[in-house]
Amino acid sequence: MPKKVAIYSGMTGGVFIYTCRLIRELSRSGYDVHFITHGPMPEADKENELIARISQSATVHALPAYDSVSHVANMYKVLSVIKPDVILPNYRKSTYAGCALYAKEVPVRIVAVCHNNHESYYNIFIEYEHIISRFICPSNAAVGYLKQIFSERKKDIVHLRHGVPITEEMAQPPVDEFRLIYHGRVVEEQKNISHLIELMAELRKTGRKFRLLIAGTGPDSKSLAELVKEHELNDSIEFLGFLEWGELQGHLASSHAAVLTSSYEGFCLSLAEALGAGLPGVAYECEGAINGFLKHGETGFAVKYGDVRALADGLQALFDDAELWRSMSMHARKLVSEKFSLVLWGADTARVLEASLEDHPRAWPTLKPVICNSLLTRAWNRTGRMAGLFF
Repeated sequence: MPKKVAIYSGMTGGVFIYTCRLIRELSRSGYDVHFITHGPMPEADKENELIARISQSATVHALPAYDSVSHVANMYKVLSVIKPDVILPNYRKSTYAGCALYAKEVPVRIVAVCHNNHESYYNIFIEYEHIISRFICPSNAAVGYLKQIFSERKKDIVHLRHGVPITEEMAQPPVDEFRLIYHGRVVEEQKNISHLIELMAELRKTGRKFRLLIAGTGPDSKSLAELVKEHELNDSIEFLGFLEWGELQGHLASSHAAVLTSSYEGFCLSLAEALGAGLPGVAYECEGAINGFLKHGETGFAVKYGDVRALADGLQALFDDAELWRSMSMHARKLVSEKFSLVLWGADTARVLEASLEDHPRAWPTLKPVICNSLLTRAWNRTGRMAGLFF
């Protein structure tokens, strides 16, 4: 009988894209996959189409619209129906709390994926360590940090790069116009999308023709559009909205560089996808999380956070030097195609899940509440270890 794996994700952002690809690969590996998400509104045609497509590889369980208070109970209820062998909560403290509530009653393995090299993720892992069997880290930066936090559990921390699809067409060198592309969530927190506008204002000073495509949606879409208007950049910035992979490929192939202004990332699938299309990347360093594919001077330019001028200098160098662009383009596509295979990633992830099934299930402490603040969590963990109640 196939092992059941339950995976939670909302229906936007890089985690959702990661989840869709993982569902397909795990299904091919013989897992009985269950996708837990939030049902779209009746008029959300594109989301309904996506759910229909996912349903070909997984059983879909649609929860009510996300609310942090009710989400804990909703997760517990749906897990009680699925009865999974392995759970991938992906993100949100309330998701892990629902898993903890379920783990109080039923032996289950939980595999945590570090989607962001940031304290928001690490704090969740610290709080819910008792139920986590394995940690998957797509970047070396996350591996190093988690091994510091959980020094006694180094064997449970796995470095596993995400799989990245390769576009059918490869980008071509710029001629008269240099097109930049950003695809991802349109949100100021973490992504710093206002820096994209600053960048375009800086590039305008060069007198060269640069154009920015923004593919994605998010809570700050309206304010970003207003900022574009304020800087009188409407003629050089285009909003494409949400694009599925099939639509996105064409825009990647017709662009000349990918830009990223995030202060931190866990891996950044969108930038890796762009490099797979042969686009040099020009980005902030993201505390080392993207250095598995963005090699400074080889596949693009990685600059210090906030240095918009350095971003502009890198882009202008690519526009001015066709040989530099061709070299970075070739190395970018080659690196991603050779090291980030979707099939190998899917098989490696399946092996991590299989290994977790050999572990003894990690139960949630009976008396510990499934949600408490970080100070209480640290005190509980320290007291429990001193008393020998858990490890």
